[in-house]
Amino acid sequence: MSDHAPIFLTLDGPSSSKTCDRVSVSKGVSWNRATDTDILAYKETLRIILALEIAASRCIPHRRKKGLAGWSTLVNPLKEDAIFWNKIWINCGRANSGWVYNIRRKTRAKYRQAVRFVLNQDKLSAERMAQALERNASRDLWQEVSRRKGGSSPSTESIDDVEGNEQVRILFRDKYDELYSSVSYDKQEMKQLCFDVDREALLICGMGKCSSKHHFTALDVRKAVKKLKGGKSDDRPSISSDNFIKACDELCVHLSLFLSALLTSSLAPPAMLESVLIPIPKSRKKSVCVSSNYRSIAISSLIGKVLDNMILMQHGDALQTSDLQFGFKGMGN
Repeated sequence: MSDHAPIFLTLDGPSSSKTCDRVSVSKGVSWNRATDTDILAYKETLRIILALEIAASRCIPHRRKKGLAGWSTLVNPLKEDAIFWNKIWINCGRANSGWVYNIRRKTRAKYRQAVRFVLNQDKLSAERMAQALERNASRDLWQEVSRRKGGSSPSTESIDDVEGNEQVRILFRDKYDELYSSVSYDKQEMKQLCFDVDREALLICGMGKCSSKHHFTALDVRKAVKKLKGGKSDDRPSISSDNFIKACDELCVHLSLFLSALLTSSLAPPAMLESVLIPIPKSRKKSVCVSSNYRSIAISSLIGKVLDNMILMQHGDALQTSDLQFGFKGMGN
């Protein structure tokens, strides 16, 4: 038995209670319930290229039907000004004199003068070229030259007695398939080469004896992106090099993680391995209806081009290239 004496205490005091809002807990992701369709949708949403497309579509002005050069910059502001003063003139009783009448007359005259000026395309184009030369803006100059020349190369729907876009596509597909398969190789020799590369990678890189970097940093990606030329196409028509050049630094972080994973796993997604071959005429003086007058240019993934630039920056001195190749030369390719 304890010899402590119990103490009883009664307290009277004000009290208040406060109800708290119910805390909402986000539900966890149930990966075990995901179907193949769910996984595919997740991968599509996660794609970096898709994020670039969506961001550009939301924030960057879209291409519109080609209008008259200078209409939006020269004519539209004067048009709005003329409409504004015309409404004021109407509200003032359509007077035939006075300061409102004079302003209306001057704004309408400036608007009509701008319309006549813009309709004279050759004069406007020549002035733009002169301004580009004055600013030493070579890209603006050549854009004006391209407009004056009339745009892209001539196209035809009949080549080598084959008609229709689909049949012409098949013709060039078979032609380039034959060309790129014309050089034979020993399958056993190629298999041995792959085996030797894998063995060297395992003995040197796998054992920590390799002095080369096996990862890319965000700074590496930023330097490689800066080497891209603006306005260059991707194999997707909605993506260009400007999507990468003008992107935020966070993109470089994601690309560095992605490309480092490619480097360590020796795997690449199919989209990076694809190229689009576009036949272009060798000479405008020769017939565009003969397939031998065409050469192809390959448009590949711009992420692959970023990877090429980083390999060149880190290992360009160690590469032994052929005079017959264009890639990995340290120039635009």
